[in-house]
Amino acid sequence: MSGDVALVDSGDEAVSRLVRTASTLFATPDFKPTALVGGLAVTIRLATVHRATNDVDTVSEGDGPRNLALQYLSDAGAAASNRIEINGVNVDILATWPLPPSMDELPDGDLDRLFVLGHRWALDSATPVAVDVLSADGFTVAESGLLIVATTPALLACKLHAIADRRGPATPKRESDALDVVRLIGDLIRSDQQIDSLVAAPFDLAELVTTQVERWFIDEALRTARLAGAATAGTERFDPGDLSTLGRLLINRLASP
Repeated sequence: MSGDVALVDSGDEAVSRLVRTASTLFATPDFKPTALVGGLAVTIRLATVHRATNDVDTVSEGDGPRNLALQYLSDAGAAASNRIEINGVNVDILATWPLPPSMDELPDGDLDRLFVLGHRWALDSATPVAVDVLSADGFTVAESGLLIVATTPALLACKLHAIADRRGPATPKRESDALDVVRLIGDLIRSDQQIDSLVAAPFDLAELVTTQVERWFIDEALRTARLAGAATAGTERFDPGDLSTLGRLLINRLASP
């Protein structure tokens, strides 16, 4: 085993498929600048497979990486309908753009600004990680090479936007969003370095994160506990009081790093 992170594969080999797909993307010379976000990135940063995920989500500098993947890497049938699939795995590539010099040029709405700042910061602050995927009996079944992965605080910002902004058919995904956010905050509050990086994030991103943590972990802690529990198919229960404590710990850390 040579990777920075080791993950134990699920019985259906979903994790190894995702890691191989991500490896194909990041081994392509012109597929950059890009960074992993979404469920696979959360799994890598937490170094544990805490829930199922079926997609590879990335953010990129402009449209170039998506156009490249669509033209040269995607399975033919998916590319014909303007979708990107690699060996049957769905790939989402979200274009981002350099942030403006002035906050006046950012969106006025808090959620819109959280989206723009969070996803761009996810790209700008991402770091390389090598991943090994192991079978249940400890044998290596996939090795990634270097993947560029969003940091824990950047993933938290992206996930807080997702859980707050979901509408219509996407609403059920709030369950996995809630579980991700709970796990990410639990990891984040243990690291002074990660707290400091969030405090120093562009513009008012730290304040926007604080606002959403107040909503989901204090004002609506019961709802978040139910959503997170549902994401585990009832195998784990979350106490709203514990979530409130977790949220307050992060808010206090951000206020006085």
